[in-house]
Amino acid sequence: MKEWISITATKEHVDAIAKMAETHYGSKDDTAQAEYLLYEYFNNPDGDAIAQIAWNEKKHEVCGQETLIPKKIKVANYELKALMSVNTVTMEEYRGQGIFTTLGQDALTQANIKGDYQITLGMPNQNSYHGFVTKLGFKDIGSLPLYLRPLKVSMIAKKYLHQNWLSYLLKPADYLTSYSNKSQQNKTEFVRLTKENLYLADEFWKKIKDKYPIMVSLNSQYIRYRFIDIPRRKYEIWYAIKNGKPVAFVIGRVMEVAEMQCGMVANFLFLNEYEKEAKALLKHVLYILQEQGAILAGCLMQSFADEAKILRKFGFFVCPKALEPQPFPFIINVSDKNPNLHMTMDFKNWFFTMGDYDIV
Repeated sequence: MKEWISITATKEHVDAIAKMAETHYGSKDDTAQAEYLLYEYFNNPDGDAIAQIAWNEKKHEVCGQETLIPKKIKVANYELKALMSVNTVTMEEYRGQGIFTTLGQDALTQANIKGDYQITLGMPNQNSYHGFVTKLGFKDIGSLPLYLRPLKVSMIAKKYLHQNWLSYLLKPADYLTSYSNKSQQNKTEFVRLTKENLYLADEFWKKIKDKYPIMVSLNSQYIRYRFIDIPRRKYEIWYAIKNGKPVAFVIGRVMEVAEMQCGMVANFLFLNEYEKEAKALLKHVLYILQEQGAILAGCLMQSFADEAKILRKFGFFVCPKALEPQPFPFIINVSDKNPNLHMTMDFKNWFFTMGDYDIV
């Protein structure tokens, strides 16, 4: 007889979910903090999360979870209610008991009951990928490449390769890879997004939303929830301004990956005729992240995007598969017969970055 039941979590379960995450990921992980989970699950302007948990009443503990976070996506000329699968985990001692499949099926059922969610997205790790595709009806439509660019090669040698002698020899190369704050010949105005100037987010979204057929809606409500008010994380959110209007957008954050401080470009978009301003803004934000301690820059983005072409011009390269921390497959479960949704099965219709997920 199994010791757990599948239930939809409430705020009262958050402490137990955080305790499970701490056991699985360690105390430094964001999902091991009740404050973070309360915010992520219950402060979303697009709706509360559907957090399905395996609950052991006898031990008063969470054995596993599958969480779906609401978000809006723009498909062609329509805005649809979507869900993003996050924080999928089963505790080691409970594996092999069908927790993943049960929670996944129950979460999707709750999605149909609670709202008119028409599509569920995911970027599973290797442990859960097979289950999503074979048991929960998700389709793999493509993988996002991980773009990397050294900022301080000497420190990468020291931190990643643990070679102090090589770090010393590579010190002169830092001059070639790091950014300076020297002023540009044709100056571009940079404005940091705050709660006081959130109107810039709506202005930019109105102009950029038709650049790609399918995009996560980057309105001011979403930007504030995802990047400004979020606890435990500090994002650099900047716009390039031309003639008083926002024309390019970069979000970055410094985080630890493989014992290195990495400057992750969570999002990068620009209006087509403003490539020069976009390049200047990207350089500006990378310099800020470098000054905050980043020795390596990274970004997840489809290679066919205009923004990825700029990354490559800046010296970003695709990380070899053998060195990837994990693959980044993009999977979709379509639960509605809306005729617009056939578009979602073509990976080239999407613009999707790591900032549209929650891994950074």
